[in-house]
Amino acid sequence: MKQARDKDKKEKKEKTKEKEKEEAAAPAAAEAAAAAAAPAADDEDKPSETKRDEPKKKIGNVFALFNQSQIQEFKEVCLFALYSEL
Repeated sequence: MKQARDKDKKEKKEKTKEKEKEEAAAPAAAEAAAAAAAPAADDEDKPSETKRDEPKKKIGNVFALFNQSQIQEFKEVCLFALYSEL
């Protein structure tokens, strides 16, 4: 009889743990769904521009934002455009 009671207690504990996990998972899933839906509503009011991540610290030197090959390519394109107008 004692063993049967112990078994029942273990089963009840397992069931309550499962219920707690389900209850904890349900609000988390609901919050995730609400968070996913909320930005969509906010985006409707804003223009359809792509958002850029702002740098953490403003950089004064523009050339530091690009690597050397990108800078060189830009210079070549500008020179080509300048000389093609003449």
